[in-house]
Amino acid sequence: MNWAAETKTILEKELRSELRRRWSSGLLLLFGLVIVFVVSFSLGAGSLSPGALSAFFWVTIFFASTAGLARSFLKEEETKTIQMLKLLARPSSVFWGKFVFNLLLLFFLELVLVPLFFIWLNVSGTNFYSFLLVLFLGSLGLVAGTTLTAAMVAKAESKGILFTILSFPILAPVLIFAMVGSKAAFDGGGWEGIEGPVKALVSYAAVLGAGSSILFDFIWEV
Repeated sequence: MNWAAETKTILEKELRSELRRRWSSGLLLLFGLVIVFVVSFSLGAGSLSPGALSAFFWVTIFFASTAGLARSFLKEEETKTIQMLKLLARPSSVFWGKFVFNLLLLFFLELVLVPLFFIWLNVSGTNFYSFLLVLFLGSLGLVAGTTLTAAMVAKAESKGILFTILSFPILAPVLIFAMVGSKAAFDGGGWEGIEGPVKALVSYAAVLGAGSSILFDFIWEV
């Protein structure tokens, strides 16, 4: 079986498992909705500046992703099938299959969360094209980092705490660039306002994705 077929098989396995259990998607969605609702209820609609909106949005995405995507490799550990997976698929296929699955999960969260975020917080004057571009690139960086970190902590006992501690330094540049770009988008800025953050996100996401794929080969064999 070639690399593409193995990657597709891993992705299909993850999708079937999630459709049966709905654990990760439910956790991501619940976490994100609770944060947005609580903040919008306590602060009131229309009371946040573009900078505060951007910071709040990406903090919500970050913690929701750490809550749900941290379980990427737990299913194999819990069912004791990880050794079989190592025998049947090459490490790069496992990584990219998990990567695409996690990206789809995050897109599902954002598909529900973004409209509610704009409605509940009464966000107006946003350049949606700029916002969606920054959101897409930021999501790529977040998923690349969280997929690698989830593999690193899969065998640890305190997975939740360790995952957050390890993932934050890796994802901090992604969050910073995404918040700067989103602030410009919330302020109605076009390409001129997001050009710098977008270039930084593209570069960092590419380096993080390639580096994570290479490092995963070593982590997977441990």
